Amino acid sequence: GVGDPTGMERISTTPANSPYLKLNFKLEADIPRTKVVVENSNRQTTEWEKFYANDLADLPAEADFPIKWELGSLEGGNTANQTLLMEPGWAYVLEADVQIVPEFEEKFLQPTVLVTWRRTVLGTKVSRYRLDFESRNQMRVRYVITFDDTVKNAMSRDAYDGKSFLDGLGSAIAILGIGVAVLKVW
Repeated sequence: GVGDPTGMERISTTPANSPYLKLNFKLEADIPRTKVVVENSNRQTTEWEKFYANDLADLPAEADFPIKWELGSLEGGNTANQTLLMEPGWAYVLEADVQIVPEFEEKFLQPTVLVTWRRTVLGTKVSRYRLDFESRNQMRVRYVITFDDTVKNAMSRDAYDGKSFLDGLGSAIAILGIGVAVLKVW
């Protein structure tokens, strides 16, 4: 500082500000990489995986998939602004459980088409723990994203389509056939 050759007066009167972490976390699909991984897989790929890989390029561009954490539970955290006060000597763990469901559309006499990916954040968790003594001058942030592996495909169909009509027609013909058979016996 000025007038203080050691600078100690300035250090003692002006504390350093801890940095803030501004979270802007988004999941994005890397479509070309996904196709390459499926096509070059060492294991036997299923027909569904090949279907996904070929159909991905035709999907419309998806909106961002932001993940919002409840940061207000931590000291210095702000959920509305998605900011977190970082303190030296602490590690922060941000966890999210995510569900991504492929949604298909099935129409009569047409191939099944992948329409979109329905994306949901099932839950988030934020925690922190103290680092060991040697790491007291460091701050660490770790993201843990868990994908729900129990997801099933979502299929959308018309309420009444040609297949439903043919199923109903077949049932009606069967009932008529039984009726004719009963009348012949009687």
